[in-house]
Amino acid sequence: MKSLIQTETSTQTHHFSWPLLSSAIISKLGSILYTFALNWYLIKLTGNASALGTINAVAGVAMVAGNLFSGSVVDRHNRQRLLICSDLLSAVACITVALFINTQRPQIVLLTVMSGILAFVFAFNSPSVKAITPEIIDKDHLPRFNATTNSTSYLIKLVGPALGGLLIGFSFMNLRAFMWLNGWSFVFAAVLDATLRYRFAPNHEKQNFINSLITGFTYLRQTPALLDIIIICAWVNFFYAGLDILLPYLIHHVYQLPAINYSWLLFAQAAGGILCGLWVGKRNREANLRQMFADLVGGSAILGLAGFWTNYWFLLVITFVCEFIMARFNINFFAFVQTHTNREFLGRVFSAVFLTVSCLAPLGSFLFGRIINQIGNFTFLLISLSTIVTALITHLFFREKETK
Repeated sequence: MKSLIQTETSTQTHHFSWPLLSSAIISKLGSILYTFALNWYLIKLTGNASALGTINAVAGVAMVAGNLFSGSVVDRHNRQRLLICSDLLSAVACITVALFINTQRPQIVLLTVMSGILAFVFAFNSPSVKAITPEIIDKDHLPRFNATTNSTSYLIKLVGPALGGLLIGFSFMNLRAFMWLNGWSFVFAAVLDATLRYRFAPNHEKQNFINSLITGFTYLRQTPALLDIIIICAWVNFFYAGLDILLPYLIHHVYQLPAINYSWLLFAQAAGGILCGLWVGKRNREANLRQMFADLVGGSAILGLAGFWTNYWFLLVITFVCEFIMARFNINFFAFVQTHTNREFLGRVFSAVFLTVSCLAPLGSFLFGRIINQIGNFTFLLISLSTIVTALITHLFFREKETK
């Protein structure tokens, strides 16, 4: 195999790139459809949430492992080839498992391995896309291209679950069929990536990812306000990881409704996020800790209300409102990190941030996959109260340290 490292000249930039946008659209749509089907069929066929929790936990660990190395790899290698290779590896994983999967009694180990591979590969694909975009799109048109990409991404989050709910209604659609769809979406994405007008300018600087992470964590340790909200966000991801497992479990086992109703819950989540993004962008206010805590406590408290009444339409409204509020928390979180970090440390700090906020999510998926089977709808209360309590304890701890 030829080395990924090249010695070519810089790429000529353009106003727009349809191949780059289309590649992201196709692969994301395939992934959303597959994830929707996997969640639904696993809950339906296994009768509990444990298997889905285990698969999500392994995928989360694989994502964290990939993030440890992806930054250094993406900085030093041809990003177009990384995109093509990552898409083809994902396609091979999906298509291979599709050939051997038992759609009536799915092999959990096989699905776990495949989900781990997809998550690990995605940890390299995502930063490759972010890094190659400014090399292809000229500076003046980059904001517009990014806005188009983000808007399209949210649109897919709206359309994907609804389309998945409709497809599951057909008798010929099963988990294998969704794997084939996902696999071929990666193949088409790789073909589009191959058409990109891109020339790689090699970076011969040797980067030590361990030293970069140490620098990032040292900076966070010396900035209590940042460390405070980042650790809180890690706990939020731990508890909210249970939602991805809880929603399909409730729809199938508690509400006893078809898959289309699960898709509308995901639709409500995406709609809440989109509307919040438009609202925050219009107001354009500076992020602050007080507002973020208010959003976190308020959004979690509203989510807890779903634990008191087992009603689908009530849950649909709660899902939309909670996502609207929590989306503002997420938007302000990244803005807060950006505005409270010196520019020369941003890359290293964000590497440390991503590792910190995602490290507890796999454990959350694993534990909630077993708890949900026992307490069902009351899981909303557990997520709500635990999030609020741990956030308050963490904040009080760091505030006390700052006053010493």
